[in-house]
Amino acid sequence: MLDPIQNHALRLCLGAYRTSPASSLCVEVNEPFLYFWWNKLSLQYCLKLSCNWNNPAYATVFNSIFHSVFESKLTQLPPFAICVSCDLQAVGFKKSDVITYFIPTTLPWLLTSPAVNFTLHCSDKSDTFPEIFKHRFYELCHEFKNYYRIFTDGSKEGNRVAAAVVHRDNTKCVRLLDTASIFRAESYALLLAIDVVRRSNEKNFVIFSDSMSSLQSICGFNLDSDLVQKFLKDYTILAKNGKKHYSLLDPKSCGNPQ
Repeated sequence: MLDPIQNHALRLCLGAYRTSPASSLCVEVNEPFLYFWWNKLSLQYCLKLSCNWNNPAYATVFNSIFHSVFESKLTQLPPFAICVSCDLQAVGFKKSDVITYFIPTTLPWLLTSPAVNFTLHCSDKSDTFPEIFKHRFYELCHEFKNYYRIFTDGSKEGNRVAAAVVHRDNTKCVRLLDTASIFRAESYALLLAIDVVRRSNEKNFVIFSDSMSSLQSICGFNLDSDLVQKFLKDYTILAKNGKKHYSLLDPKSCGNPQ
């Protein structure tokens, strides 16, 4: 039994303090706020854990063996995995929809930072005529006139998601999982561009992308995304091999003139 001071301190840490404090935490834990707060934290933990099967705690939460062991022991308190299983089922959680996360094998500070030009994003499209964007776009093309141009795009219509890359007269499209986001489609398109750079004999490349979020993630070294991880790793290898590569923001309003 906790003394009043310890009980008061624990209730403050749990965020369950009231102006008329309850006599015990056992009363507080049944309050709706604290119950939903616990459910939210539990689901967030499970979703984050599900993307890394190398985590030692993965098997204890997602291994069905533990469920069968406690089915015949109704008097014993079930472990966390059983307590949260109903909530995961209620939100429609499926392990097959989770993208596996891997800890980068290359240290982040050893990766090469890409040169990203956000010149075309200096003004709002709603307040700027498309002709102005086109003019700025052609200025950039002239600046990089000796560079091999690659255009990328990702799209999502309903449940159909795809990524595409265009360079000269060549086009490559890849259909992604229906559950993929538009951010993932745009990021995958950048990987397709990197593959073009790898296979080409050219040395100077410029990649045009209309995805602000993807380019910001690459600039900010957002290694939580597996596609950003792969892009930065492949980019670093190409840079060491003498390939020059730039990523430029290309708003949709100016199209993809080549």
